[in-house]
Amino acid sequence: MLRRFGSARASLEMVPQLARRGERSRTVTAVTRSEAEAELTALHRAGARMVCWGEPHYPSALAAIDDAPPILTVLGRAELLESAMVAVVGARNAWANGRRFSRDLAASLGRGGVVVVSGLARGIDAAAHLGALATGSIAVVAGGGRCGLSRGKSRSARGVGA
Repeated sequence: MLRRFGSARASLEMVPQLARRGERSRTVTAVTRSEAEAELTALHRAGARMVCWGEPHYPSALAAIDDAPPILTVLGRAELLESAMVAVVGARNAWANGRRFSRDLAASLGRGGVVVVSGLARGIDAAAHLGALATGSIAVVAGGGRCGLSRGKSRSARGVGA
């Protein structure tokens, strides 16, 4: 949006119009200053920080796509964002063989220097994180602090040691 509209202010002003064009049923509004400050405080307490599009630690491959998220919330090793990555995603209600394959695949990728990216849901995603914990794993979750970082860890996150 920054590339398209030129500034953060112009991008925010376009959000309601873009949401209508996307036929969203709800009106989209920006959070208030106090809501934003509360989220930042909660993220800080959790040990997380934000990396914004255009900053040095923002992944260059992600920045190259048109709809890259403007802000990433990082908890853990931010340097992993600059590594070669592969996504491993799959069913939440996966069979044991699928979870084992996902874990083993992720471990092999990690030993080869590739960071595993997944969604941190139960099943295949959680198995991939477990397999890659020793070498590097990145959980991708939507919603910034609203995803649960600021409220405590999900059962899947606790299960993989996040």
